[in-house]
Amino acid sequence: MTPDQSVQYLQALEVPRMITLTGFQQSVERFIHSVLARLDAKGLAGSNLAHLWALVQEDLADPEAVRRRKLEAELGFDPEECPEQALNAALQWESQVGDAALSELVPAIAASGATPDLALIGQLASVGGIVGIPELSPDSIDHLDHWAPWERAIHDARALRNKIGNVSGPVPDRSLHDLLGMSSEAAANWSAPVGRSPVAVAIPMNDHRLKFVPRRHSPAGKRFELARFLGEYLRPSTHELRWLVSTDLSTFRQKYQRAFAAEFLCPIDLLTSFLDCDFSSYAIEEAAAEFDVSEQTITSLLLNNGYIHHHGTGSMPYRMAA
Repeated sequence: MTPDQSVQYLQALEVPRMITLTGFQQSVERFIHSVLARLDAKGLAGSNLAHLWALVQEDLADPEAVRRRKLEAELGFDPEECPEQALNAALQWESQVGDAALSELVPAIAASGATPDLALIGQLASVGGIVGIPELSPDSIDHLDHWAPWERAIHDARALRNKIGNVSGPVPDRSLHDLLGMSSEAAANWSAPVGRSPVAVAIPMNDHRLKFVPRRHSPAGKRFELARFLGEYLRPSTHELRWLVSTDLSTFRQKYQRAFAAEFLCPIDLLTSFLDCDFSSYAIEEAAAEFDVSEQTITSLLLNNGYIHHHGTGSMPYRMAA
């Protein structure tokens, strides 16, 4: 900020605040209409803003145009600048993958520099994967209907631990596999495709089965990813037969998944009790072995809960990684 600046910045909220997409859009529309009305009052009609806003209004009146513009943006392109090949591929996958899942898949694939025809989605659909039938459903636990994604995730992870009767100990691999309804042998024998995929998915099959296609290669990474899938499966949703998508994006769903997996596999209260105020690298290494997660997960949990501080990065939103 600078003195006498025309824009006032609001900062340092005491608690996270949720803004609905509809509310945000309506506020933007009111603001733009106010600006255009002021320009008209000052004899400055016909501005570039007025021209662009007219084009936006024209698109908003056409559901098919709205659909295409949304996909273009998710693919990383301005309106009408997306290669037709990429846009057609996204439109074709939309009905099979689901709108919500595609909105997680497409930006992650596009950001990775993968081929614009989204061939990776087809590869994920055709690979063998790990088949499972989760033994629980989203209504097996109570959920919060407000608060930030990580707050909801922590609540759900603790509710699930209470549900399965394990509130004070590490979660064995077999317990995690049983919750996902998959064979521990199949999970152990699964090898992620060669290379670094930007996404992992769980694809609905017949008879309530899911085909899990993890992308992590390390045992701890794969375990964390399966816990993310468990959280995503249990997360309330209006989308039936939806693909479950895990990426490195910072969307609501991905933040929820990471926070759920961390709290479920390594509850912060158990972690701090185990560390007993010793936050040295050796203690973090021991904790990672105890809870069978990565050292990065331990460090992120301690950072996000204020037990240690990352100097030099400034104030950042909640982060959690495998």
